[in-house]
Amino acid sequence: MSLLNNVKEALLVLGFIIATVIMAAGAEWKFLGKDGRSNDYYIDSSSIKEIKSGIIRARVKFVPSSGSPLKHFKDKIVNYSTELKEYDCSGRRIRRLVVTIHFDDGTNETGSFENARWEPILHKTFDENIYEFVCKI
Repeated sequence: MSLLNNVKEALLVLGFIIATVIMAAGAEWKFLGKDGRSNDYYIDSSSIKEIKSGIIRARVKFVPSSGSPLKHFKDKIVNYSTELKEYDCSGRRIRRLVVTIHFDDGTNETGSFENARWEPILHKTFDENIYEFVCKI
C-alpha cells in the first residue's frame, strides 16, 4: 500500500511541475511593487483564473534585492522564485500550492504542498496587495 501512495505522491508532484512549466511558457508578468526590503513582486496576469466561486488561482513572482536575507537559499544565490497560490476572496485566505526557486547557476528547486492549508492573509503584507489585486477589492 505504501508503494502505491509513493507513486501517487510522485505523480502529483510531477503534475504540479508540468503545470508550472506550461504556465511559465506564456507568462505575462505585471510588476506590483516593492516591499520594505526593496524586494520586487510580480503577478502573471495570464495565470489569474477563478477555479470555483470566489477562489482565484494565480502565479506570483518574487525577486529578492541584493541585500535581502532571502537572496540565499541552501548556499545558493536566488534569482527569483515563483509560487502558484489560491486566494479565497470571501474568506480573506490564501494557500500555497507550488513553489519554485530559481538560482543564478541555472538550477531550480520545486516543492509542492499536497494538503495545503488555508491561512489568513496578514494585514499590510504583499500577500494582502496581491489578494486585493486578484479579488479586485
